[in-house]
Amino acid sequence: MSKKIDLYAVADTKLSDAFDRVVIKIYLNKEKNGSRTYMFCGADPRAGATTLAMNVAMSLAKAGWKTILLDADMRKSMQLKKINDEAQEGLADYLMQEVSLEQVIYHTNHNNMFCIPCGKNVDNPVHMLCSPQMKALLELLSARFDYVIVDVPSLGSAVDASVVASLIDETVLVAAQGKTLKSRIAQCKEELETSGANIFGIVMNRVDELEYKAYMQNYDYFTKGKYVQRAQKKKMKKKTSDNKR
Repeated sequence: MSKKIDLYAVADTKLSDAFDRVVIKIYLNKEKNGSRTYMFCGADPRAGATTLAMNVAMSLAKAGWKTILLDADMRKSMQLKKINDEAQEGLADYLMQEVSLEQVIYHTNHNNMFCIPCGKNVDNPVHMLCSPQMKALLELLSARFDYVIVDVPSLGSAVDASVVASLIDETVLVAAQGKTLKSRIAQCKEELETSGANIFGIVMNRVDELEYKAYMQNYDYFTKGKYVQRAQKKKMKKKTSDNKR
């Protein structure tokens, strides 16, 4: 694990707050049910599942949990991915038994976080994903890491997610506001459950900023000074009351 991949979190505080809410639910679920492996898949392409998976993994690592991000989308070239630009070998190479596990586990620029990139481009990776090697790999990672976050192609573009779903503790379905239809979400949910997936939840991504603010009115209570202002008013009120005595 001498190689390194640089990963960068989203700087927007609203997005960070939303990611943290997912992280809390994952943490509480692990404490209650012991779930360690989580698959993130989009209902449609460009729903934002990869960004969500990456930032959730970084947040878990930041909290002190040893976390690994596994890129199981072997259909897309590594050069087109935000998490693979420095990678040479990855999941595909390992499943083809061309390299060892240690050769495909990369350090990242975040403490406690590691990454296995997708590896070489594979036209039809389904047979690799449902192989004994893939099942054994997930068992190995689950034993070595506190959390295993798996990113897969969207259900709208490939059947890979349905294959991996049966090997994973929990599945998170990602939909895009204004793009993913309710009927599509229901269809994806049914498809995943038929494959043996345990649906952990559905994340509505790409929500309009004003709508998010309206729904989460106090999401920036601490970061925008509201807490400080109220504390100062309370302090001034107490000071005035003391002076009257």
